[in-house]
Amino acid sequence: TVREFLVVAEALGPVRVNTFYFPGWRVYVDGVEAEVEPTHPDGLMEVKLPAGHHFVRVAFEPTPLRAWATVVSGATLALLMVVPMVRFGRRQRPARSIGPRPDPAPGASLIELARPENWRAEEHPCVGRSLRPERKARVAGLLLLLTALTFNAICLKPELRVSRVPVNDGVLHLALSERLVESVRRGEPFLDPWVSEWALGYPVWRSYQILPHVLAAGVLVVTERWTDHATAFAALQYVLLVLVPLSAYVGARLFGLTPLAAGLASCLICTPTSLGQLGWFGLTYGATTWRGCGLFTQLVAVQMLLLGLGATVRALDTGRGRALASVLLAATALSHIVFGYVAF
Repeated sequence: TVREFLVVAEALGPVRVNTFYFPGWRVYVDGVEAEVEPTHPDGLMEVKLPAGHHFVRVAFEPTPLRAWATVVSGATLALLMVVPMVRFGRRQRPARSIGPRPDPAPGASLIELARPENWRAEEHPCVGRSLRPERKARVAGLLLLLTALTFNAICLKPELRVSRVPVNDGVLHLALSERLVESVRRGEPFLDPWVSEWALGYPVWRSYQILPHVLAAGVLVVTERWTDHATAFAALQYVLLVLVPLSAYVGARLFGLTPLAAGLASCLICTPTSLGQLGWFGLTYGATTWRGCGLFTQLVAVQMLLLGLGATVRALDTGRGRALASVLLAATALSHIVFGYVAF
């Protein structure tokens, strides 16, 4: 983040910049770094200038501490990606099949014939019958999922037609996404861009979850040739809202629930009420819609949480998909710290 001013000072005196001081801000007067003093009690930046014409450059630059923190964060992320890929732990016993097997030896006892391993799928009368209810349950679960997706797509369609930026947290999330696009194009440090829309300015992503804004920034870049940023952001939020039941269904199936139970979960995920404070925590329409709170980061985190919990249970039960489970858990924490705490 760089700001440049041409200042005409009639006498020696202070010049105040209406931005909160934060470690990393540097002020250069005519190319020479000047001492910055935070004002009291506001904490704004102030620098003393001699009389005359001066070119003032204010830049937000990385500090050595933040540079080392970035290195440590990158190394930690690499470890989180590599360690789950190491195959260790107990071996899983292969699942027992009831498929066709050789005929038992002549003269085998009735007890031996009754053992499951000696069943023949094409001969045992219960096998063919048991497949039909299972298929019906799978179809019923998918129909419930389709019902939930259709309900969301129709009832939330007005979200696409709203011509004004919502007067809720969505305003900030759109501005943050646009700022992230701008910072990448300018080559600014990834986690250090200064966001002026946050009070009098703050490096938001040093203490705020960044993954949802990376997703939104990517959508803004891809779609900016055809539509404006506000419309693209509204479309992204609409798609995420519609797909919440799908994430619930997939997560429930990974969790081990039957198709019918997963279908019911995809419907029930849409039913929490917005009364009280539930509308503040990404669990209801009141938390995410245009008339609600506009909690974009929590909407992304809900998707990651549902998939992450299911993938984790599957990894613990079968030993497969550990890398996927770790990525989804990390994505949940990077989407919203509270949902990441729930996931872990």
